[in-house]
Amino acid sequence: MTDLTIDSKEMTVEIKGFSAFNVWINHLDQKLKREMTKATKKIGFMLQRESRAICPVDEERLTDSISFENDEEKVRIFVHQNSDAGKYAAWVHDAEHGNGPRTKMRAGAGRKFISRAIANNTAKIEQYVEEGLAAVKG
Repeated sequence: MTDLTIDSKEMTVEIKGFSAFNVWINHLDQKLKREMTKATKKIGFMLQRESRAICPVDEERLTDSISFENDEEKVRIFVHQNSDAGKYAAWVHDAEHGNGPRTKMRAGAGRKFISRAIANNTAKIEQYVEEGLAAVKG
């Protein structure tokens, strides 16, 4: 129960304990951001690793160019369009075509390597988010 002090002459209502509650909420918010940033970083590393594992290999430039960025709300996995492999990445990922003569195909490698890495790991992504939320509750 909240402790209220009402002063009708001064026309004020003071809610005791609100400052402490506000501090607690701010702490919880910071903890949530910190834990979700950790979770999205784990997701980013996992998706980067999985995308690289199923990416067709020619000269390793495309594989090495797969990167990610994260914050507390999202993970973005990509190949920088201004990198050596940027335009090639879009061609390999999205186009309907065969592989080049020097392409080495590993098991499971092929087009849509980033999209497939995400689709193939939805349970793991959900697990990392749930672990982050559990750390906030704990």
